[in-house]
Amino acid sequence: MSITREEIRQLCIENDRFMAEQASETIRRSPVSESGGAGIIYKEYDNSALPPAAATAEGEQDWSRWEAWMTGHLANEREAVLNIVNEGVNKMLDQERASIDRDLADLRAENAELKGMIGTVLRLYAGETKTGDVVDLPDWRKRDAA
Repeated sequence: MSITREEIRQLCIENDRFMAEQASETIRRSPVSESGGAGIIYKEYDNSALPPAAATAEGEQDWSRWEAWMTGHLANEREAVLNIVNEGVNKMLDQERASIDRDLADLRAENAELKGMIGTVLRLYAGETKTGDVVDLPDWRKRDAA
């Protein structure tokens, strides 16, 4: 048996009508009933609504419970924000530290290279490496030069 779209539409309309009628009627029950038997008592608490807040001497409501809740809630939110900022700052510092460590390693390598070059130049300048002996010119060359 297959239901057509039109039948489904009609059933939906009928359901909407029924739900609207039910919503307009008030449900009347006694707050306490003992119809369950075996000593079971069913209680209704007005949809679990809280009792109205007590009025102060000036006719205003007491907001101290609300203020206490809000203070605690804001403290929790501040802590969450601080944790997020702390994680972000730590991540940024780790990235910067890694960048600085790379730059420092490059500078240390360059420093070692420069120290080696300077050592070589100083040894050459001080005469530690000998390129050859200076010899005097033969006698026959001395006559032509004079």
